[in-house]
Amino acid sequence: MTAETSAHLLKALADPTRLRILRALQAAPCYVEQLATALDLGAPTISHHLKKLEAAGLVRGVREQYYTVYHLRGDALETRLRELVDDADDGRHAEELRLADYHRKILKAFVSDGRVERLPAQQKKRLVVLEALAADFETGRDYAEPEVNAIIARRHADFCGVRRDFVDFRMMTREQITDAAPSYRLTREPAMDRLPPPAETPRSEQPLSRDERKAKVQLYKQSNKRAGVYAVRNERTGRVLLGSARNLHGPLNRHRAQLDFGSHPNKALQKDWRELGADAFAFEILETVDAKLEGLERDAALKALEQAWIARLQPFGERCYNASEDIRHRAF
Repeated sequence: MTAETSAHLLKALADPTRLRILRALQAAPCYVEQLATALDLGAPTISHHLKKLEAAGLVRGVREQYYTVYHLRGDALETRLRELVDDADDGRHAEELRLADYHRKILKAFVSDGRVERLPAQQKKRLVVLEALAADFETGRDYAEPEVNAIIARRHADFCGVRRDFVDFRMMTREQITDAAPSYRLTREPAMDRLPPPAETPRSEQPLSRDERKAKVQLYKQSNKRAGVYAVRNERTGRVLLGSARNLHGPLNRHRAQLDFGSHPNKALQKDWRELGADAFAFEILETVDAKLEGLERDAALKALEQAWIARLQPFGERCYNASEDIRHRAF
């Protein structure tokens, strides 16, 4: 007997008239008119309650000539209350298995090699991933903010966003008693098991050595600094943040760093980055100025490129994150 069947049976018994009908049928099988006379009730009332009892499996109707005679199902009345409760436990276990399977599907979709590739936009799914990330922390222990950032960063690049989510969803408390950095503590035991250890960071993502950094800086200084127009593109919605610069080396890296740290001045872009994750965005150089141009000629060519791209993206306000068309000065 399932938990649903147990509940249906108890509901059928939770009526004094139905208990009287069962008591009468214990003495002998009856048809509707006999029960109506014996219990001093109308035939429609008796028929209504008999349908409820039959649906619950407590009585059964047998057609005999012109009447339907109702018999008590004795085996149903032998069911004990303890059996009903035990069956309810089986139903709860089935629900737990269903929920665990749902959690596995969510984690499979958003986690790869122990790292969260992106955070779900839907809150219900997002909470599942956050619970799994919270399992990396110990209950009853205070963490400094740099510790929290480092632990989250092993799993997901947007550690600032995850840290804020922990506080917003009351999975962690944030306390700042003095002027020192705030401390964080889990509010409860996480509901999810810890994720597998994250895969080893690829060589391209590992910190550079001192000599490697010097070589990168030297290469940057020697490279030809191009002027042009760039975009940070939301690939889900097609909306872009349009920008231009005399030197395209810096702006795109600056935008990515600000978004990763949750400090980007464009609130709408930061919100979408936080909800959709870094994988939903592309950083693009749309068009560059001829490298042979310098000084005023280069600036005039860059201005023409800006106007061309602004015109191409009309209506500018609906398709862009920019608040104005003054994209050179980063007016967000």
